Parts: sequence; C-alpha cells; structure tokens
Amino acid sequence: MKLFSLLSILFCFFTVSCTSKHDAVSESYPVLGLEPIADSTLVEDPRETLVLWARKVKLRKMTAVHFSGRDGLAGASDDAIRAVRTMIKKGQWTELEKRRNEGNQPLFTAQNYLFTAASLGIVQKIYWVVPGRLLLYSDAERRVQLFLEGGDTRFSREDISGMKYAYGCVSGTLRGVAVSICSPESLPSISEPVFLDLDVEAFSQFAQERKFTRLRGFKEFFDILATKRIRSASTTIVLTDLPSRSIHRYIGTQAREALSNPAIMKTAPPELWALRNDIDRVFFGDEDPARAIRGALKKYPTDGALVLYGAVAAMLRVSGQPALETLGKLCGSDKAACDALLYVANRLMRKQHDVSAEACLKKAIALRSDWPAALRAHGELLYVKKDYAQALLRFQEVERLEDGVSIQFSIADCFHNMGRESDALSHYTKGLSYYEASTGYRFNDREKDALTRLLRMSEEQGDSARAKIIKRFLGNG
Repeated sequence: MKLFSLLSILFCFFTVSCTSKHDAVSESYPVLGLEPIADSTLVEDPRETLVLWARKVKLRKMTAVHFSGRDGLAGASDDAIRAVRTMIKKGQWTELEKRRNEGNQPLFTAQNYLFTAASLGIVQKIYWVVPGRLLLYSDAERRVQLFLEGGDTRFSREDISGMKYAYGCVSGTLRGVAVSICSPESLPSISEPVFLDLDVEAFSQFAQERKFTRLRGFKEFFDILATKRIRSASTTIVLTDLPSRSIHRYIGTQAREALSNPAIMKTAPPELWALRNDIDRVFFGDEDPARAIRGALKKYPTDGALVLYGAVAAMLRVSGQPALETLGKLCGSDKAACDALLYVANRLMRKQHDVSAEACLKKAIALRSDWPAALRAHGELLYVKKDYAQALLRFQEVERLEDGVSIQFSIADCFHNMGRESDALSHYTKGLSYYEASTGYRFNDREKDALTRLLRMSEEQGDSARAKIIKRFLGNG
C-alpha cells in the first residue's frame, strides 16, 4: 500500500496531472502550437521575463517551461530578494526595471532570474527543456549530471547527485527549486497553464544537435510542442543577450508568427523563411554567400535579416568601409545590426584581422558610447595587442557603467602587466569582494589566472586568511 501511494505521488509530480488551483481556469488559455497566441512578447534579455511575470500579480506559484541551454538558476542574496519583493508589492515597476542589473551587485540578472522568480513564489516548478539530446540516451541521468557539473552555474554536489531519471526527465531540486530537465521530445503533457520562456539560440542548438537545418529544426520543435497540449498563461521569446547570436535574432520574429498563427507550421514554410534558411546554410558553409544574398535581396530588399547577412558577409571578406557604413546605418534602427558589429569584430579577431576588427569596435562605440559590451570588446582587443594602458582606459569606462568581478580582474590584469602591482592587488581584491559563493558564479579560465596571481600576492604578503578564501574558490572552480 505504501509503495502504491509513493508511485501515485511520483506520477502526479512528473505529469502534473493532479488537481491544481489553475485547473478551473486552464481552459481559458490557448494551447501551444494548436491555438493562436496573440500576446507573446519579444524581450531583449531574460531579465525582462521576470518583470513581465511579476506584473501578472494574479498568477503565482506557476509552472515555468524554460527552453534554453542556460539554467537561470544562479543564486541571489536574501537582501536582493527582499528588495525585489518590496518593489513588486508596491507596484514600483519603473524602479524594478531600473535596478534589475544596476551596479556591482544587481538585484537580478540573466544568470539568476529563474531562481529569483522561484524565491519570490512566482513560480514553484520549472521544466528546463534543454535543446540537446541528453535525455534521449539510455544513460540520461549520468549525462545530465555531468552537464550540470560543467555548466555556467555551480550547483552543489548534493543537488547534482539528487537529480534522478524518471518519466523521461531528470528531476530533483537545484538550489531549493523543483526542476525537471527534459528534452522537447520527453517533456510531459502539463495540465495546468504555464509560463513559457523561449531562448532564440536554443532553436539553433536543437537543430544542430539533430543535424537539421535551422528551419527544419524550428518546425520540428513546434510540431513536438503541439503534441504536448500545453496551455500558456504568458509566453516570452528571448531574442538574445549576447552579440555573438545577433545574426539569428530573426528566428524570434518567426517564433512569434508561428505562435500567433499555428497553421503556418502545417504547410510549406513562407518563401521568406525558406530564403533566410538557404542564406544561413550557405553563410555557415564553405561557399561565398554573396551571390545567394544578392538574389534573395532582389525579392526582399527591405528584410532586415537578409540585409544583415549581406553586410556581415561583406565585412567578413574584409571588404572594408562600404559594409561597415551599411552596418552603422542599420544600427541606428536595428539593435541586431549594432550587435552584429561586435559579432563581426569577434569573427575577424579569430582570423587575426585586428585592424578591421578594431574598425568595427570603434564604429560601435561611436554609435553607442555607453555600450559596455563594445567597450569591453575593444579593451580585450587592446589587451591582446599588449597595449595595456589603452586597454585599461576602456576597462575603466566599463567599470563606470557596469562594475563586477570580471571587469575588476581585467583592470587588475592591466595594472599587473604595467608593473603596478599595488594597483593590481587593489583591484584583484575588489573583484574578489564582489564575489558571493552563494550565487553559484563559476570563474572562467582568465578569472582563475587572476585569482592565482592574487593568491601569490596574498601569500607573499602573509595574508593567510585571504589566501585560504582564494584556494577555496579555485578548488570549487
């Protein structure tokens, strides 16, 4: 009898088929992939998703379906959670928007917005739908645990080992939040209305893992989603918060079209979608995409995605000023084009075309002088060129706009290479003071190098307490 009761509880947990407070109203929400969703929202980064959910004050303790390669479950301090809760209770939405990523200790970020939503009681259960094929293998539990061990967020060993496979997903709690990690194929039907959170980049990852073109992967995903009969109380589509993904922002507008008109996925794709897909395939292949892009632009001369592909392709051929001017003009009206300047610069740096890369970055900064990502990228380029004094100036501009662990370490690295060890020590220590072990922040290789230098300095100064802290951080990675 006890075994039967336990199995019943487990079945209820994984299928979400038990009676819930949402059942009475679930019929009023549209079924994803079958019924039109007219109010899906395109957002620039995941933090906006939390604000949108928070404003739906009648919807609390919701289930969230999160389609992304990133977890959003890094921790947040108790003070930050209290501050956000107070603003929500008072309806201080403008202030919440302003402070969502302000200063060196933001109230919430792209790395912890789901954890914050759970801590506030906005969501109580998360289905993290990963775009990869982890859940399609017989050893899915082991693969997911390894995936969590190597991810951007550092979870405890206890949390990771507690994630267990059942009913097609690997489930447990991560930082106190109930999470089921599923693939699109293994995601169960969910009877209650959900908050749906789609990351545009996940569509590309889904397609690549299954060796599909992006368009075929896009269609397959929505075909799978339609079989789940999930009802959406709110749908957000995260365009991208990383410039490297700007080239595929158009997938977000296609997703919105597919959600608002599910019938579009039941027939041959629109001609423009097919043209974008063909250009994308050539762009990332071995052929020169210029001819194909010219042909596509004859049919759709004003399509932002095609124009962007053309300008980016021209810049990557190092064809110089005309393409740069095109991107600059586009940047005035299209954020994707601004981000593309950074995308092109990164690609050119990898090809060691530093002069052209720097031209892109200077153009970006001229257009948006308060853009931390562009300032930082230019600083990194100068740092690689060993122009530490100029790199320092760029990093200090970033510091004034968007301070944090990483930028303090970059400033310290410049001082170290300039032989100003006292200033380097000051900024290494400042960066370390911003770090909170509870957030689950994982240091990258360069930051580990910075910590190693700080460890050496601390030991040389006889500061055993600081050395002990650094050793712990380095041991945790």
